[in-house]
Amino acid sequence: MNSKERVKTAMDHREPDRVPRYLFYTPEVYKEICSILELDTGSDPYIFDIELENDLLMTYRGISNIPGVLHSDIEADAGEVFYDNWGIGYRRVDYGKGKGKGSYTEMVSHPLADREKYGSYRFPDPVKDEDYTEHKKLVEKYGSEYAIIAAAPATIFEAAWYLRGFNNFLMDLSTEPDFALDLMNKTADYHLAVAREMINIGADIIWFGDDVGMQEGMIMSPEQYRKLLKPVYARLIQEVKKIDKNVLVAYHTDGYAEPVIPDFIEIGIDILEAVQPACMDPGELKKKFGKNLSFWGGVDVQHVMPFGTPGEVVAEVRERIRTVAPGGGFIFCTAHCVQPSERAVGNVFTYYWAAKKYGDYPINI
Repeated sequence: MNSKERVKTAMDHREPDRVPRYLFYTPEVYKEICSILELDTGSDPYIFDIELENDLLMTYRGISNIPGVLHSDIEADAGEVFYDNWGIGYRRVDYGKGKGKGSYTEMVSHPLADREKYGSYRFPDPVKDEDYTEHKKLVEKYGSEYAIIAAAPATIFEAAWYLRGFNNFLMDLSTEPDFALDLMNKTADYHLAVAREMINIGADIIWFGDDVGMQEGMIMSPEQYRKLLKPVYARLIQEVKKIDKNVLVAYHTDGYAEPVIPDFIEIGIDILEAVQPACMDPGELKKKFGKNLSFWGGVDVQHVMPFGTPGEVVAEVRERIRTVAPGGGFIFCTAHCVQPSERAVGNVFTYYWAAKKYGDYPINI
């Protein structure tokens, strides 16, 4: 069974030969693992995933495709402001030291912070201003063997607040809901066009996402989600299914979102990604919703992967596989990126060792 068949079987809520797997990582962790394994990713960036026997290969497009965050190092000097083609301003922020040293991009300006500019603002063109070359090469080279993910996260709600600013847009949701809805429909339309291009080139899963959860609650109330964001997503997913009824829709949210998981199922989401275990119990979610929803993620990156002992990593892997994998419907993965730390890279290798040891079907832990 190849990776594509493995993922398809699992997402059909059946048990393949082993649990499909993946790993999210920061550029710093990626580079250190490539050095250890002597991987030359210059000619083929997917050698990393293939060497680690991951089952998903992924390309990103849309508003979240920020240089330095998802693909390569940030070329700007620390503190220097740079802009994407949406007019959003960013700067690189360095943190840590030694093996814990890394960097991230921080938004510093938003093109629609002044709402008066909305009428004259021009969105980028989702066809002309997006480059689909990488996605096309991926599909042509690996599409018959691996599950291809077409990712366009920060799809609606996050895209809107990227443009307006977080605090501004939260106020919009409460005080100017018609304006907020109009902006979210425009960001949905953009990412629908991106999804159409990627699906037509070839994709098994289209991956959308907006963080609606925090550590102990939701960013917006469930009622506000259902009134404003849910209808926009329902339309988006309906249109995606019209493009290709066989394409699965994955949805990312960090944090706590259990109250609206039935809504996710109702509007046609096939896979819930992240499943942050410090916020929601993946095993309990599988019991409650596993007949109608698949799960992708679940391995802790707040405590275990960056700071845990090898034994704690093995215990985490065993628990996720034991409670979520039976019956299929599960892609084993970290809940977010593994960030640099003294233990991170060693724990990644332990993660894969344990996944191979305990991930064969039938699950027997």
